[in-house]
Amino acid sequence: RQWTSASESQTLTQSPPIPISGLNRADCLYDARALALEWVNRGSRMASTVTAAFTEFASRLELTANQRSDAQTKHVGVKDCLETKYDVSTAFLQGSYARSTMIRPPCDLDLFVVFAGSHFGASPSAILQQVHDCLKATYVNTPIRKDRPAVNLDFATIGFDVVPAFAYGQNYVIPSPFADLWITTNPKRHQDITAAINEATGGSFVPLVKMFKQWNRCNYSRLTGFHLEVALGLAWPRESTLLTAPRYGTFPSAADASAVLLERLADQLAYQVDDPAGLSGRIDTYLTADDRKRARACLLDDAAEAQIALRHQARGNHASAINKWRAIFGDEFPAFS
Repeated sequence: RQWTSASESQTLTQSPPIPISGLNRADCLYDARALALEWVNRGSRMASTVTAAFTEFASRLELTANQRSDAQTKHVGVKDCLETKYDVSTAFLQGSYARSTMIRPPCDLDLFVVFAGSHFGASPSAILQQVHDCLKATYVNTPIRKDRPAVNLDFATIGFDVVPAFAYGQNYVIPSPFADLWITTNPKRHQDITAAINEATGGSFVPLVKMFKQWNRCNYSRLTGFHLEVALGLAWPRESTLLTAPRYGTFPSAADASAVLLERLADQLAYQVDDPAGLSGRIDTYLTADDRKRARACLLDDAAEAQIALRHQARGNHASAINKWRAIFGDEFPAFS
């Protein structure tokens, strides 16, 4: 299942901040103790049925209260830092954190920092350099680098992408990931789209997005989180294909949904995927033809294994079924008790 490509994936989503000390030893020790306690507790949270295993799996992917608090603390710290030098209209966490589709351990969180005024006359590279220099002067012990469209802070507990933005009508402009240009986006529109699909699926969409993001991690994160999330929404079966009000199908269980969506997502990856907000064009251009082929093959292999898992479950052999699902989703999926 290991495969590589010469192409480099462009991360399209995620990012938050902590106090101004950067590498904080107390935070590191606290996280280490919390992680150790988590692994001890997991020994008592294994599963004897497939349903219980998926329930436990979903809970393991949720951000902890400490991780959310850490994100908010860093959010405030970075915003306050930039406000000492610039006129900031607003700043908010966006990406998968805002859409509730981020999984733990969190990677880079996206902080949208909207500056007052207009982007006209200023190049994205110049703005990124100014943001970088301002943050570096405060977070002196924290690794900081420019990584279009953001400035990345590598805190001890979490990564944080600071995305400079300007209001542009009802939308925003941010640096392009690929060139020294401004592109239009609307992260709040993306939030609304995810929330609408989740509601239409009876609350099933968001938990399954997280499960498939974990699957993606087990397969070397060849798909960006945003691309995977949008493609999964497109792959979800519909009872009605009306574009104005599509009715999404439902599944009897997370296991049934996973088995169907592994195959349907493979089919969906054969096609291009556009920004659901209709603003930024294609969001899958980072994939080469070979990347796409390999990702689809991996999905189809696991779709076949998922069907075997369903047959084991139907015969009452939950141990074999759980072992199959654990092979698909990785060690975060609980073992059979």
